[in-house]
Amino acid sequence: YIKAYLADLDKLKKALKCQHNTVITHWEPPSKSQVKVNFDSAFLQQSNKAVSGIIIRNNTGLVMGLCSYLIHNVRDLTIAEAYTCLKGAIFAEEIGFSDVIMERDSRIVIKKLQNHGNDRSAIGGVINKIIAMLRIFWNIEFQFIPREANRAAYAMAAWKWVNKARRNLEDDRPGERSQDENKGFALTGPPLK
Repeated sequence: YIKAYLADLDKLKKALKCQHNTVITHWEPPSKSQVKVNFDSAFLQQSNKAVSGIIIRNNTGLVMGLCSYLIHNVRDLTIAEAYTCLKGAIFAEEIGFSDVIMERDSRIVIKKLQNHGNDRSAIGGVINKIIAMLRIFWNIEFQFIPREANRAAYAMAAWKWVNKARRNLEDDRPGERSQDENKGFALTGPPLK
C-alpha cells in the first residue's frame, strides 16, 4: 500500500513539473495583424494615488506606443488596475489600433473582462466602461500573464513614480498636472524585451 502511494506521489510530481515548465515567463508577440497592450499599476496607499504603465507592441516586439498616467483618489490596487486597463484601451483606440490583445498580471480584472457581464463589484463601473468600449474595436481580447512576462509595463509605472517623487508627488493636485502628464505617445525604436 505504501509503495503504491509513493509511486502515485512520484507520478503526480512529474505531472506537476511538466505543467509548471509550460508557464510563459517572458513576453510573447501577437499574431501579425494584432498588437499587444501590456499594462500595470503601482499603488501608493498613503496618498490614494496610483500610476499606470502602458506599452503597445506589434508582432516583432516593436514599441508602437507607451504612456503612463497618474490616477488620483484610488482606494486600492484592484481599482488602479481596472483604471489602467481602461486607459490602455483608450490609448490603443486613440492611436488607431483595432485588433488588440490586452495583457495584465491581475486575474481579478482579466476574469471580469472575459465574462462580459454587468459587473456590480467595487470595480464594476470601470469594468462596465471597458466592456462598453468593445464595439469600438474589430477584435479585443483580455489575457492573464504572469508578472515576469509583464515586467516592462510595471517598469513604466515604477519609473513614473520615481519621476513624480522628484517633483514632490504629495503636492500634486488633480487640477495642477504637468503638461506631459496623462499623455501617451507613439514611437518607433528597437524591440523592447
